[in-house]
Amino acid sequence: MSFDISKLNAKVDLAGGEWIDDIPDHPGLRLRVRSSRFKPYRVALSAFYRANNKNINTDEGFVDAQADAGEYAAKHLLIDWDMSKAKGVNALTDDGRPVAYSPEVALAVLTADDDLGIGDEYRSAVAYAAGKVAERLLAKTEAASGN
Repeated sequence: MSFDISKLNAKVDLAGGEWIDDIPDHPGLRLRVRSSRFKPYRVALSAFYRANNKNINTDEGFVDAQADAGEYAAKHLLIDWDMSKAKGVNALTDDGRPVAYSPEVALAVLTADDDLGIGDEYRSAVAYAAGKVAERLLAKTEAASGN
């Protein structure tokens, strides 16, 4: 694969994110996320892991690392969600109504270390969706390069 150097400075909106649905174990949920390769996310997460490498190797450190990864995902990857058609045990509701997205609620959910595993489920869902956006961007890059 090669890349046409004349397209090097072409502007691409990476901050706006994309809607992803068909998320495993989350029927009806739609997430608007940025790519898992979004530079501010990768920089923040790499710095965290470098600074805490020794502490992550314990069970307690692993749980803390998961919560911190959730914080970075909430701040850098997850932009919005649509729970209006979400169903099943992982659908978030408040008095039977779908929970509206807000940065504060997203942060609480993605950093949760709850016994039911909802924090883990949503961290996985965001990671999956962000990976799908990264795949789409790679496909666009390949198409732009003419390969």
